[in-house]
Amino acid sequence: MAKTERDLQNIVDKIKEESEKLGLKMNVKKTKTMVISKRKSKTSIQVDGKELEQVDSFIYLGQMITEDGRCQDEIKRRIAIGKSVFNKRKHIFTSRNITAKTNQMLHLVNSTIWSRNMDIDERFNQPTRSIRNVDIQKNAEHPLDS
Repeated sequence: MAKTERDLQNIVDKIKEESEKLGLKMNVKKTKTMVISKRKSKTSIQVDGKELEQVDSFIYLGQMITEDGRCQDEIKRRIAIGKSVFNKRKHIFTSRNITAKTNQMLHLVNSTIWSRNMDIDERFNQPTRSIRNVDIQKNAEHPLDS
């Protein structure tokens, strides 16, 4: 992390230098840069005369980081993942042949899945509109709750 392009270039140079002391080589093709700002801006960070690719988003520790610093894309990504998992197991959630024990398990799974998705709010302090989108998605996918 750096505040200026010059600082970032210095950090990259130092990482390269220290890595080489340990016998490691920096892979320019796998090394990326990203500027987090409200305005789009371009950086030119180089390693061995080759410019590093600048990306507009990446996944870090399971969280999507975007260049605008917002998290709407992360919410959409999480909803898509949840929808995919739900659709793979939809037959379980919509079956009429559910025992009381299975029903308890479904409620446990349901609360676990949605608490994980709502964890986004705690991490990103989302606007009300985004929370409403998650609630709408949740209600659309859980017909057994009614």
